[in-house]
Amino acid sequence: MQLLSRYIILQFLRWFALCIVAAGGVFLIVDFFLNVEDFTGNNAAFTMVAQYFALKLPKILIEVFPAAALLAVLISLGILADNRELLAMRACGIESWRLAGPLLVAGTFLSLGALLWNEVVVPPTAARARAVKDIDIERKQQEGDLDAVALWFQADEGFFYINFFDASRNVLHGITLHELDPSFRLVGVKEAPAAFWNGERWEIPSGTVTDLRPDANGIPRAMVAGDLTIPETPQEFRRKRRRSYEFDYKGLAEQIEVLQAKGLDASEYLVDLYFKLALPFSGMVAVTIGFAVILRTSHRGSLASNVGVAMGIVFAYWATMAVTVSAGHAGNLPPLVAAWSANLAFLALAGVIYGSARD
Repeated sequence: MQLLSRYIILQFLRWFALCIVAAGGVFLIVDFFLNVEDFTGNNAAFTMVAQYFALKLPKILIEVFPAAALLAVLISLGILADNRELLAMRACGIESWRLAGPLLVAGTFLSLGALLWNEVVVPPTAARARAVKDIDIERKQQEGDLDAVALWFQADEGFFYINFFDASRNVLHGITLHELDPSFRLVGVKEAPAAFWNGERWEIPSGTVTDLRPDANGIPRAMVAGDLTIPETPQEFRRKRRRSYEFDYKGLAEQIEVLQAKGLDASEYLVDLYFKLALPFSGMVAVTIGFAVILRTSHRGSLASNVGVAMGIVFAYWATMAVTVSAGHAGNLPPLVAAWSANLAFLALAGVIYGSARD
């Protein structure tokens, strides 16, 4: 049984590697044609375009991860079924469910690897890819069209929130600094309606400072020179329009704590935080449902039909995921439910398929 398990795992991993490379390549080609007008219209150098796609590839790979896992299960086990190897195993008294063990072990390690990939590799490369496209390729900072809203960034004292950045005039509107102590407790708030870049530093004409420590009175006072220093330059702000997937788990969790401390709605960020965990573990769901499909169709399904089934399941999963995550962002579903609904729904589907295969 140990030799058989090793054989099944190796077959699955080989096909997984081929499938994720193929799926990633298809997505890169589609992305290229979607952006080709931007590249040619801005006379982008080949090296710059290549850099953009190289940096974007890690995010694409995590997005196609469940599809690759599902295809790998259906192809590897489908080949065994076509060669009558599954039938031979059953004739030797090996129960079908025992074949799932090696796949679940491999799927678990792949999911943990995907979790690490999504946490360590994807955030910095995705942020850099967007900066390369927006700034280096499309040169938006030269045209002043990188205006941004709701900018958050970390400073030594805590977290800054910028309501609006006017890139054409280098003006910040609605500035708030949330000062935090080492235990991440809010100890002060500094607010200014606007800041103007003079070529060397930000000038802040007016504002208020509120000390929220237990021994302070908590009454706002007028801001004086030196109370608030913004370390970032306008150029750096143009690179700070960060998406949720450009944060690691800790950074996104800190953003949520700051929002909640201020009494703001953080449900959209919470959905994305939970989804950071849900997406990598979709690989486990894919392995489970792929195994159930093979049991259901091994007597009458061809390899081609299994691939077709896989593609249908993948598109259904992506559609479900898109709908539930969007509903969570809109506040129509609790964040945890929105992030995990697709995984749970298709895990239940796997159970139904497996049950019907054993009847």
